[in-house]
Amino acid sequence: MLVLLYVAFVDHSDGAVSVLGPIHGVGYLVLLGLTAAGAAAKRWPWWFPALVLITGGPLGTIVGDLVLRRRLSAGG
Repeated sequence: MLVLLYVAFVDHSDGAVSVLGPIHGVGYLVLLGLTAAGAAAKRWPWWFPALVLITGGPLGTIVGDLVLRRRLSAGG
């Protein structure tokens, strides 16, 4: 994501943005699909893919991972 922001705002490279933008979008959809598949398989609650959807991807994944790890280490 940082590379996409750099080429969009600092380098002003429309060609790079037209390549990196769709790659970033597909990656986001894959991440969202994987979290939804994990929730469907009851590996984690449905709030996890919802968090990924609302936050736009990696930030929600990191927060969700931290919450789940704390719950597992606490035994519940």
